[in-house]
Amino acid sequence: MRGIALLLIYTLQPDCSLSFDSNATVEKARRIIDLYAQMGIDKERILIKVASTWEGICAAKELEAKYGIHCNLTLLFSFPQVMLCVFAGYFYSIIRLWLARRQESL
Repeated sequence: MRGIALLLIYTLQPDCSLSFDSNATVEKARRIIDLYAQMGIDKERILIKVASTWEGICAAKELEAKYGIHCNLTLLFSFPQVMLCVFAGYFYSIIRLWLARRQESL
């Protein structure tokens, strides 16, 4: 087929035990990016999943702003968590609120 390009996006998550450690999350994400770069995969094709704890939000902001590493803030279950992202100035990649989980509690 002509004119069709398939772009694979790799979504990876650092160890969830790092969810409350901004520095460790940043370092682990950077190591993941470096490993994929060694395989010839550009960081533009990688999305790092980061838990939406305050520390995770700060790590995602740093990864995006300082290193150009795209992030997906995940495990976001409440409007206050969304507001934390906004107050932290995190507007870069993906903020995904799990509405299905919220509906279960209604």
